[in-house]
Amino acid sequence: MVIGRLRTIFATAHRRKLIPDDPMKYVKNLREPKSDVDPLDLDEALRILGAARGSDRAFLSGLLFAGLRPNEALALPWSAIDFDHSLIRVRRTVHRRYGFGLPKTHGSERDVDMSGTVRTELTEQRARSQLRGELVFPSEAGTLIDLANFRARTWPRILREAKVRPCVLYQCRHTFARLALEHGDTPQHVAAMLGHTTLEMLFHVYSRWMSRPESSALARIDVAIRAHSSHGSSHGSELKLSEKQ
Repeated sequence: MVIGRLRTIFATAHRRKLIPDDPMKYVKNLREPKSDVDPLDLDEALRILGAARGSDRAFLSGLLFAGLRPNEALALPWSAIDFDHSLIRVRRTVHRRYGFGLPKTHGSERDVDMSGTVRTELTEQRARSQLRGELVFPSEAGTLIDLANFRARTWPRILREAKVRPCVLYQCRHTFARLALEHGDTPQHVAAMLGHTTLEMLFHVYSRWMSRPESSALARIDVAIRAHSSHGSSHGSELKLSEKQ
């Protein structure tokens, strides 16, 4: 993060002719370990919903079954929930320092389909929270929920009560992608729901959970090999018999 900020500072200074050269051109980025993608399975996801209550349950349903980023869900106003067309219109996010702002990328501004589960949870959430202001998931005071506090306190408690292994909250988004692909959704639709503009990341990260046909190509090759071998053996026997005659 520090290197990224320095690149911006020196590039701007160079563009404004305040310095003769940009020294950051000669600095390589540090290689950082990537966090593991370790999504929950359907049973674990349902146990989490069963352990959560009230607004926490509705919030987690949006992460687990709509693929929302936590900051996107917390930024949702009720005007973004289109019950008539079963859509969640993601148009903003919560930035840690600056409050509401644009989503992470241009592709992150998207319309997310509501499943029946998510629609039911949001309908119940509307009765709980709409009188407190525009936010779908407000605090008791009607303000933004403290996401750091939710991650540190509420999320671990829900995991313990659900008897689900410890994991970071962001795995809920990965869980949505896994479940959608395992149950036959198309990569194109899943990518659109997640806000990815290309399929490259989807195939790179989630390919092991993509549903495969019951009769895989490898199985069909095996069948063809056995059929060919059987035909070849039969043909060879007929040939030997004719030679004897």
